Amino acid sequence: MTDILIRDIDEALDKALKVRAIEHGRTREAEIKDILRAVISAGPKKRSLVDAIMDIPKLEADVDHLFERSGSSARPMDK
Repeated sequence: MTDILIRDIDEALDKALKVRAIEHGRTREAEIKDILRAVISAGPKKRSLVDAIMDIPKLEADVDHLFERSGSSARPMDK
């Protein structure tokens, strides 16, 4: 087994871990192991389409130049 050392834990977080461990009838170490096991076994969180779209960086207001064609061989449309 591997040991993990976590430094500089916020006091409020440490207290919450102790309370949670007591509520579940186990040690703080066992509680932390259970939390890690649950998070890791849940796998990656699936993102919604809305979240993915919201993560797209905002473009500058003037983006027309990104869509211009140079040296295009396109013909004008017939009317």
